[in-house]
Amino acid sequence: MRLVNKTACFDSQKTFKGKYKKCDVTVYYSRNEVPYWYYIFNKKDEDCRFNSLWENMRYSTQDECVAACEAIIDELINQ
Repeated sequence: MRLVNKTACFDSQKTFKGKYKKCDVTVYYSRNEVPYWYYIFNKKDEDCRFNSLWENMRYSTQDECVAACEAIIDELINQ
């Protein structure tokens, strides 16, 4: 998945947007006390949304976060 940096000028967290199998994906980098990555995706033609923080899923690297997001989307599509 190709991600484009959409971080606002003075934003403290990084924001990246992309698409994967007709899903809009947003990957965030949160700079809290312990920095972490998390993702959100939604599928427009179906009512399908997911936020990794709902399941308390946080990642230490961007690549790990993107791989987990792609895996969840693949799993939901194959159901």
